[in-house]
Amino acid sequence: MGNSSLSIDKTLILGCAHYLFLTKEIQKVLIELRNIQLNGKYLYRNLIAPNVYLIDPSVNTAEALYEYLIQQKLENNHPHTQKADFFISIPNQNNPSIITDSDKSRFTYDYKYGRNAGENQEYIQTVPFSTQYVPEEIIKRFQKQIPKVFNLIVASPLNKWIETPYLIK
Repeated sequence: MGNSSLSIDKTLILGCAHYLFLTKEIQKVLIELRNIQLNGKYLYRNLIAPNVYLIDPSVNTAEALYEYLIQQKLENNHPHTQKADFFISIPNQNNPSIITDSDKSRFTYDYKYGRNAGENQEYIQTVPFSTQYVPEEIIKRFQKQIPKVFNLIVASPLNKWIETPYLIK
């Protein structure tokens, strides 16, 4: 923190396509971090600019995926298809060596970033996208921000929906 050779962050590249849905929260946390004080001194103010520009790579990711699907002849020739299946990856509860938070939905920070390179374990399992595995705030965000995709998710026979009061009918 006292190192004057460090430069101030003015730009943050969002490392995952889904971070686009979290930009407000990310900006809020950056402001909170910039304002954290200890003994009257700002801890991160010399590292985080007042206004950090977020770069969203999701458009580039979508374009690369589109090109790949065309090259592999996997494009959808039926653009009005109303059927799709959606999956997410979650911590593999069958692997006794993984360490998750109290509700077993996420790896702990120390576990996620403290694993050794080269270890070969089944850390995740792929499951249907459903209220059983996805937190309420994420489902609400999808329902509001991507309603057409959300309707496809709900309509998938693989995705089991527990009746919840927060789903908008």
